[in-house]
Amino acid sequence: MRRSFFYNGFYRTFISSANDYCFLLILNIYILSFDDNYIINNIASYLTLVLLIVYFLLLYFGLSILK
Repeated sequence: MRRSFFYNGFYRTFISSANDYCFLLILNIYILSFDDNYIINNIASYLTLVLLIVYFLLLYFGLSILK
């Protein structure tokens, strides 16, 4: 019983923070711009793609732990 309680709390924390990260990444993907003249915008666009890949990997491994 104690182990299921731990996983339940872990799952809630993981999903609530995942929701915030997903919303942030979706907003950044909406404004992706790789051919912009400003280097900061280009770096932000590449960083968004990298973080999206990391997000999906963490989501996959986090949910595989809970199985």
